[in-house]
Amino acid sequence: MIIPGIGGNPYRIKDRPAAPVFVGGYSEGFAGSASTRSISLTGLTGGVDTAPSHGDIVVVCYCVGGGANDGIDVTISTAGYTEVADLQQNETFTTNLGVFWKFMGSTPDTTVVVGATGNTSRAGAVSIHVWRGIDPNFPLDVVSTTAGGGNTPVANPPSITPITAEAVVLCCAGAAHGQGTATFSHGSLTEVTSAGGSDTDDATSVIGCNEAWSSGAYDAAAYTFSGAIVDNASWIAVTMALRPGP
Repeated sequence: MIIPGIGGNPYRIKDRPAAPVFVGGYSEGFAGSASTRSISLTGLTGGVDTAPSHGDIVVVCYCVGGGANDGIDVTISTAGYTEVADLQQNETFTTNLGVFWKFMGSTPDTTVVVGATGNTSRAGAVSIHVWRGIDPNFPLDVVSTTAGGGNTPVANPPSITPITAEAVVLCCAGAAHGQGTATFSHGSLTEVTSAGGSDTDDATSVIGCNEAWSSGAYDAAAYTFSGAIVDNASWIAVTMALRPGP
């Protein structure tokens, strides 16, 4: 049986993409440092494996807290990562957020090394998702969307409209605040992976997903923040759609 494919190109039922598989997630918060930090990829939880395999995609959401207008370049030192976003939201506690991805080679990485937070007052927080069965040529189904705001740490992921059946929507976010190791949770997103880092300027990171997208725009509700909702905090969110492989 032949049915219409993306862009009007026909494909057979047996050639339709299979649903991607969640390999696992990991998150870690830490105090500020002028040195890089190595994050293990061998302790994944919640999925089908504890470490990535050849062909798996690793998505890293890295948040650094800062003081007023304290912007930094959020980076990853490990080779091969592609940057999706590197954003800053100014506030008394300024959010700096970077989102990156990388396909694992024949010898998968056992760690990812993130850049220094800049100084010992800026906390960092990293959340990681690993997925299997993502298109190696076009991993992002559509252009990722971004949003940010001040006066609150509550991150609200922006809407996105994928185009490929079985696409996985990832809602990555970070917040800067003074609430210690506060984390994010969500009522409808699954595989929520969140961590908080505590220092003078605290940071929280999170990735959650929607594996059930079928059509139209998807607009996730705001995350729930475990700390106090104060107006000196800020947040940034990046919504991306992973395209299933053939």
